[in-house]
This record gives sequence, structure tokens and C-alpha cells, in this order.
Amino acid sequence: MLLATALAAASFSMMQPTQAATTQAPAAPNVCFASYTGNATDFSSADASAVQDAVNAASAGGEVKIAGTCAGTVNGSVVSVTKPLTLRGGYTSANWTTSDPTANPTVLDAQNSGTVITTTAAITIENLTVQHGQTSDDGGGLYAEPGASVTISGSQFISNTARQGGAVYAKSLAPSYASRSEEHTSELQSRQYLV
Repeated sequence: MLLATALAAASFSMMQPTQAATTQAPAAPNVCFASYTGNATDFSSADASAVQDAVNAASAGGEVKIAGTCAGTVNGSVVSVTKPLTLRGGYTSANWTTSDPTANPTVLDAQNSGTVITTTAAITIENLTVQHGQTSDDGGGLYAEPGASVTISGSQFISNTARQGGAVYAKSLAPSYASRSEEHTSELQSRQYLV
């Protein structure tokens, strides 16, 4: 009887750490930072509004530097660009000088509720992860209107879904790519379907 009691106690103490190990801390909130001046954090938010605010404040031909995870959509996209700009990630809120996307991944995430980036103007996208764009229309990751030019470098387009152009839909344009795209779906394929 004494042996059975000792075994039961041993089994209980062995199970205790396993149960405690399965408890997980809550996920950290998304934190998004953006700079249009290039040397300081101009905007920060728990969603993607910091990026749109910086785009709105930037001058045509300027650069918006982005750090962190910028998630959520407003009016159907994470960010809408209407003037020539460069969107560049790989920064931290403490270092706006050196872009290092390996050490400092920067994510624009539509959370499956719209297009990640829409543009009507010339845009350069560098060192960003563009993910979870989902629309029943065209362009899950990027939608470029006629007249827009698109250059993509060092960026990833991941898990974007659309009617046409899961990763990129560039209407009447041939974009320039130097990026990796993966896991995209599209209902239709045509000469404008680009991945």
C-alpha cells in the first residue's frame, strides 16, 4: 500500500510540470512605427494607421520607412498610395538609418480583410512582408491602377488571395520584381494575373 501511494505521488509530481508548461503568455500586441522624415518615429499605432499617416504626410517622391507589424485595413487596404513614394521596411523604432529586413522583419498584414497595398502612382516596395491580403476583387497583396509603376525589391508576398493576382495585380503594367512570392490563390488567370 505504501508503494502504491508513493507511485501515485510520483506520477502526480511528474504531471505537474507538464501542465504548467502548456500555459502560454498572451500574444504581444502589434506595434507599427513609421517615419517620413527619415530620422525619427513620426507615427506609431497598434494597427496599420501609422503607415497611412506617414504616407499622407510624405512629399511626392519621398520615402516612408516602416518598422514592426502593421496590421488591419481602413477603407479596404492597409495602405493606399496616391503619389510617387518608396515604402521601405527593415527598421526599428530606435534605428531609422540602416534597413536590415533579416534582423528587423517589417510586416504589412491585411488580416484577410482587404488588399494590403493599393496605388495609383509610382511606388517602390522594399524589404517588406506583404501578407494576408484577401479580396473578392483583384490584387490581394498589391493592386496597381493604370498609370502606376511598381518596383518590388527584397520583399515577400505571402498568403494573399484575390479574384485575379493573388500577390500582385498590376492593371496595364509590367512591374519590376526582385522578391519572393508564395502561397497565393486566384480564381481567374489572364495576362494581367501576376505572381
